[in-house]
Amino acid sequence: MSVPSWAVAGAAVVCVRSFENARTVYDQGYREMPVINRTYRLAWVGDYPDLGAVCCGLDGFPSDHGFDLNGFRPAISQSDDLAAHFNQHLSANRKTEVPA
Repeated sequence: MSVPSWAVAGAAVVCVRSFENARTVYDQGYREMPVINRTYRLAWVGDYPDLGAVCCGLDGFPSDHGFDLNGFRPAISQSDDLAAHFNQHLSANRKTEVPA
């Protein structure tokens, strides 16, 4: 797996998945877990090929608590321009031909 370009320390993210039943979280005795629809800041991000996952830490949580990055999405405020936020996926020079 690779770390997405938006996943950097300090980036705002929204939790989109419940971690309450995640086995690794439960097995390690985490008492605090991210809450769905709540916004957090990434403290660290790391690729863990042996786990088959990209993990992240969150500000306000113990530094050794790591969560699967797939449980988060970039936070976009209403004042952000969506095109600017996802500019890396847009290309003004790319033309798409539609078969006839």
